[in-house]
Amino acid sequence: MVKVHIISWQISLDYKVPTNLKQWVIKYNSHQELKDYNPIPEAYMTKRKKTTLEERKQIVEYCKNHEWNYKETALKFDCGYAQVYN
Repeated sequence: MVKVHIISWQISLDYKVPTNLKQWVIKYNSHQELKDYNPIPEAYMTKRKKTTLEERKQIVEYCKNHEWNYKETALKFDCGYAQVYN
């Protein structure tokens, strides 16, 4: 158990993976539904678009008001997931 904890911690550091990796692996291996995963390639594959400061404020406000749903926000504003997340 200690070895698994150290390995997952090291992976988290090396690859900048969230520290809750262990909980995710446990859920995945027990075939529990991962509710926060919804494969919508359009949200991830959209190219970065130039936005004004006002547009970025609107994007952040929308995302905040919709429970920080980055995928939905990216699709609504036609920008990439990473752009919304960053």
